[in-house]
Amino acid sequence: MGMMLYFVVPSIGVTQGAILRAGAREFGAHLEFARQRAVMTGKPHRVLVEIDEGWYQLEWFATDQDEDPSRGVPTNDPRGPIAMSPPQAETPSYRVIPGTEGRLTWLDESLDFAGVEVDDGWYESGEFQVVFQGDGSSDAARIVVRAAGEEPGLILEVSPLLDAVRIFNEEG
Repeated sequence: MGMMLYFVVPSIGVTQGAILRAGAREFGAHLEFARQRAVMTGKPHRVLVEIDEGWYQLEWFATDQDEDPSRGVPTNDPRGPIAMSPPQAETPSYRVIPGTEGRLTWLDESLDFAGVEVDDGWYESGEFQVVFQGDGSSDAARIVVRAAGEEPGLILEVSPLLDAVRIFNEEG
């Protein structure tokens, strides 16, 4: 029995560490994808994070026309009515990215967002957003992901002009 515990107990910590690293890498990949998509489209993108509930979602600053480019395009059907009114300008707003990239994504049930550090302080609850402008720039943010109830965790660092998210161990 003692030999079995000798081998099983350390592997539980290794497994939890692997889950933490995988969750941080997946979240970091979503952050990098939002930055790349912002540069490709020239439109701001954000990753909206709900700290308490442990989910995040990718959104972009768009109009209905951006989501469906065929909308508002006149047809060449000579029998159809001709629209004589001027096109209505839509106000852009943050919208979920179409497709699977924009789905609501939850951290593994054994992980939590411990908090986020931004220029104006440290937040441990509520929603926050990491916004990438059309040129890929963003405000600095340090997001901490931990195994539920455990320390230390991993820090995902979003630098204002860096084109990658750095992940490193939280100083315990």
